[in-house]
This record gives sequence, structure tokens and C-alpha cells, in this order.
Amino acid sequence: MNAERTEAGWDLRLAGELTQSDAARFKSWVVETVGKTAAAVALDCEGLTYLDSSGLGALVFVRKKIIDLGGVLYLTKTGGWLKKFLEVTGLEEAFRANAAQEQRAK
Repeated sequence: MNAERTEAGWDLRLAGELTQSDAARFKSWVVETVGKTAAAVALDCEGLTYLDSSGLGALVFVRKKIIDLGGVLYLTKTGGWLKKFLEVTGLEEAFRANAAQEQRAK
């Protein structure tokens, strides 16, 4: 996981797995990184190789936390298995932001 501050907010990158053993650390990392300010947060999922239900719960938690602060969470590079995972769980719309994020980058 790494982070970069941008003019628009934050670019965060995931790598490896997001599972029960990583979920608490991931949530803390995002909350500490983003802080208490409203921001656009782009979460690059290209390096994410596996996500279990606890990892998905962590993404939902982080999304809610950022929205509560007045920000927005974009999941980017969610192709392949992750896109299918979000579709099957019914969360594709909640995390559907690739197009908006790509527009922000232009």
C-alpha cells in the first residue's frame, strides 16, 4: 500500500491481498492517510490479487468513512476478477467510479 497526495485529493495503491488478516490495518492506514478532511480518494486496485469478505467489508467501511467526511472514494483499475466480484456482490454501483476517476486525471 502506498499513497500520494494530489491537487484533487489522494491516490492510494493496493498490492497483494486484502483479507481478514489485512482488513484492520488497511482501514487504519486509509483513515490515517486521508485524515479528517473531505477529499477525492482514488484507490488503484490494479495490484490487488485477492479480496475476501473481510477485505470487501474494509472497502465498504473506508467508503463510508470518506463519504461521512464529505469526500468521495473512486476504485480504479477494477477490471477482470474484481469487476466480477463487485457485480456478484451487488456493490458495482457503489464503487463504480472508474470513468469519473479517469476524467479527473485528464
